[in-house]
Amino acid sequence: QREVRFKLALTLVASLLVLAGTVAYLRRTVVDPLANLARRARTAGRTPWEIPLERDRPDEIGDLARALDNGVQTLEHKAQEAARFSVNLSHELRTPLAAIRGAAEILSDRQLSEEDRARFVDNIVTESERLERLVAGILELSRMEGGRPQPESEVVDLVAVARSVLNSAQPLLQRKGLRVIGPASMDRALVSGDGDRVHRILFGLLENAIRFSPQGAEIRVEILQGKQDFRLVVEDEGPGVPLEIRETIFERQFTTQHDGGSASRGTGLGLAIVRGLVSASNGRVWVEASTARGARFVLAFQAAPAPLPPRS
Repeated sequence: QREVRFKLALTLVASLLVLAGTVAYLRRTVVDPLANLARRARTAGRTPWEIPLERDRPDEIGDLARALDNGVQTLEHKAQEAARFSVNLSHELRTPLAAIRGAAEILSDRQLSEEDRARFVDNIVTESERLERLVAGILELSRMEGGRPQPESEVVDLVAVARSVLNSAQPLLQRKGLRVIGPASMDRALVSGDGDRVHRILFGLLENAIRFSPQGAEIRVEILQGKQDFRLVVEDEGPGVPLEIRETIFERQFTTQHDGGSASRGTGLGLAIVRGLVSASNGRVWVEASTARGARFVLAFQAAPAPLPPRS
């Protein structure tokens, strides 16, 4: 009995030692890493994020650490984009608001001539329309990103829309003394899309060309027919688009200098809205090397199917 009790006690002690070692091992390899990941997840928004050491582990905890690290970095990137977008939006809104306020203050002068009064009223209307287009474009982007139903596609005459856009942009063109050449040599260009959306896309490209064109320059608008699409080309005489930024120029957070390197900023909101509307219309937009000094933007829409012949 004494020998049996001794062996039982020895077995119990050995079992306790094994259990203690197992608990210590599990605490060091499982519990502590999970607690560390949980602690860092709770403080991710208050302290700078560092890559967790558990990311290099080949087990499930490593998978969890990699997923947490990727998620936090994605959220930080989104937060930075949202902050830059807010700053850029404030810059974009400041210019037309300042123009409207300045014109309104000048209109309060009773000694202002009727000609000058009409000119400043026209400036207020033009800048108000610019604000309206910007807000409508941002709301359209939010609607598309939210997955809301898109308007049904219809047959749109690209030539007629281009001429309507040129008529609407006359105040902006006259302000800088710009001349528009084209579109010509084509009666109709029927594409599939939404008429209002196509109008906003074309106006966005033209407004971008106006912004970057020097005083008294020319803007060329051309419509070309491809095998299965129609392409509208807007070419200006501005500073051009370097090859390395021809993709990033369509991002919302893109910033650059324009008008000969002045301190004013092009926020990219206009071109971001254009790209979003084009993508929703199953079209394409890109920048090509210009034959002149400026930029050359190309917009492609799928040609509308030919109408069926009437039944006899």
